[in-house]
Amino acid sequence: MNDMQKLFGFIQFLEKSKKTMRYADSDTVINRDNLASHTWQAMLMNYIAAENPEFGVDPIRVIKLTLVHDLPEILTGNDDYKNFFLWLSNRDDKYRIWAEIIRKITSELPEESGRELLGLWDEYWSWLTREAIFVKAAEKMESMSFLIYHWASYIDIPEKAPAHPRKAMSDFPLLKGYHKWFNWKLKELYLESGIEWKDEYDVSWESEAFKIFDKIFDFFQMAQKLKETLRYDSSPLIIEKDTAAEHIYRLVFMVFIVQMTLKLEIDLDKALKIAIFHEIYWAMTWDIDNIRIYTCEMTKEEKLSNEISAMEKIREMLPSSLGEEIYGYWQEYSNGESKEAKFVKSLDRLESISHLLYHTHTNFDEADMIAIYCDKAFRETPELNPLLKILKSWLKKEYVLKWWQWKEEYDLI
Repeated sequence: MNDMQKLFGFIQFLEKSKKTMRYADSDTVINRDNLASHTWQAMLMNYIAAENPEFGVDPIRVIKLTLVHDLPEILTGNDDYKNFFLWLSNRDDKYRIWAEIIRKITSELPEESGRELLGLWDEYWSWLTREAIFVKAAEKMESMSFLIYHWASYIDIPEKAPAHPRKAMSDFPLLKGYHKWFNWKLKELYLESGIEWKDEYDVSWESEAFKIFDKIFDFFQMAQKLKETLRYDSSPLIIEKDTAAEHIYRLVFMVFIVQMTLKLEIDLDKALKIAIFHEIYWAMTWDIDNIRIYTCEMTKEEKLSNEISAMEKIREMLPSSLGEEIYGYWQEYSNGESKEAKFVKSLDRLESISHLLYHTHTNFDEADMIAIYCDKAFRETPELNPLLKILKSWLKKEYVLKWWQWKEEYDLI
């Protein structure tokens, strides 16, 4: 198996993250998310927090560490924090098992890429670098955000939620402002629901900076909607749908691993940020399935108008500099003129069709659209054509099984 085949195999392996459910051992948690959607939301939140220069961390390193921190769960399943809280699981045993699993996963990649991925995972779990300690603490905020968003269908052990971030936050006290804000929101919900809030749960912290968290908190909670935004929702023949958050997680990982493996001359930092935010507007518009454009139910101009309206609202809801930054990443992707935007666009298309492929021909709808969906974008990024050829070779086999004709023009790239 050559490096390109190994790379494509890893991309398909990441699809499993969309089915790796969290809180699996908590019977009273009705709304669960999965590894993919949790990691995307954590990346978004961690990156925004890491941009604060007072924290003294590299935001891009933070993105990479967040990407890989729970990767072994794809094979082991999620070990719910509830088990540690009740002393049913041991962290040393978990690390020993995960260390073995991550080495198995990274051994399937091209050698240099596997070594880089393994190094990032080891860095996170050693908790020796400032970025690793930061991610360990900040990642807990995503879990609290999810809890607050799904409050009525989440709580199982009242003491668990306030305790979850406490140890990690003590290791990175500069994040106490975030901890205080989420804890305050949690306290409101406890009191409204008649659940006892003990003094020991409180987080003491006072600062003028506390005021800006209101806008950022609303944005974080809005982003949770991408975990509920189904893609392919206008395509009844596509049974195995995914969510926007799941799609973006795998796309960001693809941007990272493809650039690292192929050593392309692009700005990886910018490409990662474009990938994280390129479809954040779905939190307001929901997914506008490409099939609606393909069947002329909606024009591209109408779709773009909806996106612009949503992005302008998102820009306004955030502190000005952050709002402009996120709007800029979306705009660069939408314009599709920079090398980074074209790179992300091609991989975005590849992620979408490889998702359908993973679930075989039983998950296909329109023969022509699936076969050529990637072509236009890949003409702008010919260095990625080997990946497209592998994708099409597998699609061709599935077309035969579905008794669909594979037309000669499908092979033209």
